[in-house]
Amino acid sequence: METRRRFARLVEPLAADLMAAAYRLTGDRADAEELTQETLVSAYKGIGKLNDTGSIRGWVFTIMKNGWRSRLRRADRRWPTVRDPATVERIADPNVVDPTDAGFDDRAQAALMTLPEEIRELLVAREVADMRYDEIAAAFGLPLGTVKSRIARGREKLKAAWLAGE
Repeated sequence: METRRRFARLVEPLAADLMAAAYRLTGDRADAEELTQETLVSAYKGIGKLNDTGSIRGWVFTIMKNGWRSRLRRADRRWPTVRDPATVERIADPNVVDPTDAGFDDRAQAALMTLPEEIRELLVAREVADMRYDEIAAAFGLPLGTVKSRIARGREKLKAAWLAGE
């Protein structure tokens, strides 16, 4: 019973942010829903072992990041990018409703999907998941300076991709 209450209090409020971040990482609603569900299940299983509830956001998004990377390894592929014309059409399809809208439109999502994975996941952690730089560094096991420079580079590339789409 304590696990359920702790999960409801600490993790459930992050569900919408998790879904938004998953969608921004995957570019696909069904994949995002699966990744979010896997993350929530893993968080539920591990919530009893969590000692520092002050870093709950970083802990949950680390679970998501690890789950996402595991899925990529298992599938032995990368998530599609806009270099694939079918993917561009799917991402930009105005009939696809994104219930996880976090201030992105179809053009922004398409631009985001052009970024290399290692930059995209850091940018999503910062801008969509609203994680602090130090939380991102801890979650990804990177030096703080590397996180800051990759996010800055990601913002530049995102802007260039956005402008190219005009």
